Amino acid sequence: MRRSKLLIHVRSSLWFVPVLCVLAGVLLSFGTISLDRRFDYEALPKSLVGDPDAAIAVLSTVAVSMVSLTALVLTITMVVVQLAMGQFSPRIVQRILRDKPSQLAIGLFVATFVHAILALREVTNAGDGTGNVPGIAVATAFVLVLVSIAVLVMYVHHIGQALRVSALIEIVGEETRKLVDEMYPDKGPESGNEPDAAPVIRARESGVVTGIGYDHLVAEARRGDCELELVPALGEFFPAGAPLSACTASRKAWRRMSCTTP
Repeated sequence: MRRSKLLIHVRSSLWFVPVLCVLAGVLLSFGTISLDRRFDYEALPKSLVGDPDAAIAVLSTVAVSMVSLTALVLTITMVVVQLAMGQFSPRIVQRILRDKPSQLAIGLFVATFVHAILALREVTNAGDGTGNVPGIAVATAFVLVLVSIAVLVMYVHHIGQALRVSALIEIVGEETRKLVDEMYPDKGPESGNEPDAAPVIRARESGVVTGIGYDHLVAEARRGDCELELVPALGEFFPAGAPLSACTASRKAWRRMSCTTP
């Protein structure tokens, strides 16, 4: 029981994945520094990584910028949680906190910060423009910054998609269906199996009707010798498993159309 509660707490927390990313950043920094020491800090040319002053400036800028990005992502996440609780439903708060893209974005930023800080302490400056520069660690910081910028753009897009009403409804619906399946594992006979019931085409996933291919539907109805009745209207949300269209023909005609439909 305690293990189950602990697992639920870890899954619903926002800190678990970022903590793992911090540990990964520490290991990455130690690994790159070890490689630099093995090559006597000459694995990469100075023209690529710069002198000690340039390396210190770059790593310091990376560390400061990663703190700002982490604060930005945390702020956006908290705003999303407040909007979800105030305007929609508190049921989706835990799901938002378990959002893996948000956790990975925060984790990548803090991992880059940790890597830059640990690499910064390895830079030595003799005062005359000479010293030891961990070139591999600095180059790795460059790569992490580029990846962080790409992740930030994708994260903003993800949050914009997640705040749609249809996406929030799907979050609540998915959690509800999982709970119902756990409480009632016996689903019973499938609906629509009665001899006189009209066969229906059900949605494989939730979504919104944004367009209707009338020509294609008419062609399929003619080929199957039946009539197709569209259930959701244009612009209407439908959950997974909901009927999209109903066939008013006989089951023989329906089977013939199903066999010929790709």
